[in-house]
This record gives sequence, structure tokens and C-alpha cells, in this order.
Amino acid sequence: MSTSGLVQLQHLLILLLNETRSGKRYMAYYNHITTNDDFISRILGSAANLLNTTIARYEKHRIYHKTLRELTVLSSRELADLGLHRTEVKRIAWEAAYGTPTS
Repeated sequence: MSTSGLVQLQHLLILLLNETRSGKRYMAYYNHITTNDDFISRILGSAANLLNTTIARYEKHRIYHKTLRELTVLSSRELADLGLHRTEVKRIAWEAAYGTPTS
């Protein structure tokens, strides 16, 4: 977070001069300026995380459907040559994309 705190020197000098001349007491003040850089960076970070998550999910989804499409066009004989049965095609495609078996 970008913060800048400045003691207003010109006002402080005027107040000190007036205090000594008039005998009145004035209070110096401190101006604390805060920008929203931290908030903006958190929002942008969250948006970037959301975008990365969405892209990763889309890629996994694309891999699942591509693998499923490639395996479903094979004949039962070609699947048997690979050691697979037609009922295993969805599970194999899911594991290729997501790495865990479906429950």
C-alpha cells in the first residue's frame, strides 16, 4: 500500500510564528494520505486467479472431450488391441484430463 504522510511544514511554521506573536496555542497537524493501491492489486490479483482457473478448467475440459472423441471413433477391435473395452472410454478420457477416476 502506498502511503505518504506529510507534516505540513509551511502551516507549522506559520502556526509557530503566530503562537509566539499572539500567545495563542495552535495545534500542528499531520496529513496521512492513503491510496487504494493495495485494494486495486488485490482485485487485479483475484481477477488474474479467476482467469487462470477458468483457463485451466477449459484446457482440462478440452482434453477430456478430445480424448473421448478420439477413443469413441475406434472400433471395438481397435479398443481391444489397446486393452480397453468400450465401457471404459469415458473413464480413460476423464483420467487423461483430470488425473483422478470418477466416483
